[in-house]
Amino acid sequence: MAAPRRSEHQNELFAQPAPVATIYTVTQFTLEMRDALRRQFPQRIGVSGEISNFKKHTNGHCYFTLKDDRSELPCVMWRSAATHLKFQPQDGLAVTAWGEIDLYERQGKYQLYVQRLQPSGTGALELAFRQLYEKLRQEGLFDPGRKRPLPPYPQHIAVLTSPTGAVIQDIIQTLRRRYPPALVSILPIMVQGPQAVAQIVEALKKINTLIVPGDPVELIILARGGGSLEDLWAFNEEPVVRAIHQSRLPVVSAIGHEVDITLSDLVADLRAATPTAAAEMIAPHRDEIAHRLNQRQHHLHQLLQHKLNQSRQRLDHLAERDLTRQWWNTQQRRYHQVQQLASRERQSLMIQLHRGRIRLENFHRALQALEPHRYLTTRRERLYQLEQRLTTSVRQNSQKRHKIIMTLQHRFDTHHPRQLLQHHQWQWRTTSQDISRAILQLGEKQRLRLDHLHDKLQATSYKRTLQRGYSVTRRASDEKLIRKLDDLAEGELIRTELVDGRLDSIVKEIIPGISEGEND
Repeated sequence: MAAPRRSEHQNELFAQPAPVATIYTVTQFTLEMRDALRRQFPQRIGVSGEISNFKKHTNGHCYFTLKDDRSELPCVMWRSAATHLKFQPQDGLAVTAWGEIDLYERQGKYQLYVQRLQPSGTGALELAFRQLYEKLRQEGLFDPGRKRPLPPYPQHIAVLTSPTGAVIQDIIQTLRRRYPPALVSILPIMVQGPQAVAQIVEALKKINTLIVPGDPVELIILARGGGSLEDLWAFNEEPVVRAIHQSRLPVVSAIGHEVDITLSDLVADLRAATPTAAAEMIAPHRDEIAHRLNQRQHHLHQLLQHKLNQSRQRLDHLAERDLTRQWWNTQQRRYHQVQQLASRERQSLMIQLHRGRIRLENFHRALQALEPHRYLTTRRERLYQLEQRLTTSVRQNSQKRHKIIMTLQHRFDTHHPRQLLQHHQWQWRTTSQDISRAILQLGEKQRLRLDHLHDKLQATSYKRTLQRGYSVTRRASDEKLIRKLDDLAEGELIRTELVDGRLDSIVKEIIPGISEGEND
């Protein structure tokens, strides 16, 4: 059978060429793919995976790959975003990367431009804390053997903390209550924020290089109130931890509350649960110091009494021996013993006077803020006069004892040795009792005088005035005391101090008072 013939129309259709596909250059196709990606993912996305092949370039840019068990995604993190990382990315770490997907034209591959990186299962700050802790622990910064003991009686203490807030007030009040002689220097710093780390490091370096003639800094307190992990993070930064480690002065760390632990706490020479606890740990109580002084005075009295008893026993023993043959040697020994006792008594009295002078000088430092200069100057002159009188008395007493010895020696030449020895024994007992009684009376008078001075100085404190129901008002801008209405202006911030705290207020209206003459 013959094949059917095609029509003319069918021949025209078969004669047309097939349609041709669009041809792109490589650049055109790459740009089309980039636009398609941007249309599909117009906003920031998050991708979770495991870091692989992490590399940080010398210019600060970070390159790595996110992968799971089936796929991989190239990632780039520019230096501007990498500087905000709190932890160190590393291979094998599970993270969530937030950023924008885009196509790199030169190589024709898509990649994620990461703007934020968050560890999976733990916070970034917690991970950074663990990584830095392990690094510094291996270097030995937290070794207990390198921690230094604190001075038992620090005379000059530096406090690094915020100048505002309750922390600095708690530390100052605790030190004034427990240990008034201590001199406190405050170095104001920022305790949180982007500038806190640099200020803390600079303050630690400054206080370690500061030279104060006659009264150098002996101890540093680094303090801050409580807060979240983010608020306390400045004290977990590596520069701050290393600055504490390099400090030549002992550092006491009092950061946050008792449950808050920072790397600064671990590297410091002593960690306190709170700022108030730090002040209590470094400052001995003045009652304890007074108790120790009394104990030492009692021990000195017992020692002197023991020496007197030994001398008395020695004299009794000599009385039983042949006095005619040992007379000259006995007189020589007794003469030297009297000189030694007089010298020891003089040294003991001078030591007590020196200690009393030190205590008065310490109270003078503590009360400088209250300005009792005239009263303290008068008492210092009085103490100097007493010291001169006491020195003269001791010298005259020694000369008197010497004259007694010479008189006894002369009488012994003209009288029977046994009778003279009995007389000397009686006179020695009387003299010993007088000396003991004089020492006890002098020590009691000095203690009563110091207690009396302390009570009078306490009575001049303005804190007593506050306890009677009064208050003290100062201008908040310059802490100037407000005595009359001309010292104020409307709208000005004032600060009123009460016995149990303070309050801040704003002057709304100034109403002049009526004088007594006008009222009459």
